[in-house]
Amino acid sequence: MKSKRVNVWNFSLKIGAKGEELVRKKLEAFMTKITLKNFDFSLYPEIQRKGIDLFLAFEKPNIEIKSRLSYVLKYNDILLELRTGNKLGWFYTSQADYIAYVIFNEQKTDLVKGYLIALQNPKLRTFVEDNIEKYEHKTADSEDQGSYWNTDNIAIPITDFPEGTLFEFITPKGKAWGKNQKLNGYV
Repeated sequence: MKSKRVNVWNFSLKIGAKGEELVRKKLEAFMTKITLKNFDFSLYPEIQRKGIDLFLAFEKPNIEIKSRLSYVLKYNDILLELRTGNKLGWFYTSQADYIAYVIFNEQKTDLVKGYLIALQNPKLRTFVEDNIEKYEHKTADSEDQGSYWNTDNIAIPITDFPEGTLFEFITPKGKAWGKNQKLNGYV
């Protein structure tokens, strides 16, 4: 099924680059990936004698940014790309820890909404697979120098994401970089 409008690839690339520019500095300061690391007690017995069993390791997560225009605010959903052309979409192929899904203001000068999607969370993967037929699929047609393809997306309402898989980090109240919030009861 063909969509009503065609995304011009060069315009999509420009919008994506602008979204990356606006969100990069905020996410670098905001995001840290924390993991627990074990160590070999036989190599470091003095650490064990101090009562230390694990180390916290802080790493910067990998983030992929998806930028959308302001008209999508009315849908109150997030599109997850399942297929583009004859290839699997970013939902299946991205190795990013998070997708920063951001929405521009009408003038395309700032961001008015932003969500972090915990892309590698198994709860999200299972949820999408279990509900692949439940939610609406939206097709987007794209063009680049006379080459055309379409992309299949699943439209998941923001309120339906499983707990701990979606975090709002830009709110429309006041200035675009509003307070940081967590969604779906995740603490």
